[in-house]
Amino acid sequence: MDVSAGFDEIDRPGYVRFPLWLMFLFQPDSDYAAISARMEEINRNIKSVMQDKVQKGVTQKRVMV
Repeated sequence: MDVSAGFDEIDRPGYVRFPLWLMFLFQPDSDYAAISARMEEINRNIKSVMQDKVQKGVTQKRVMV
């Protein structure tokens, strides 16, 4: 097998690790459009939360998305 995938941290060539949080954000039958829409929603929510914090005087930290 050239490629294998899973949620464990395994250090070997051809292994792709998927983060466990993927299971909680997307339905198993999600297609590209559904995943893209969900990611856009998450990004909007992050931006909204960060803007609220800045407006309230909380120091903005860099968020990796």
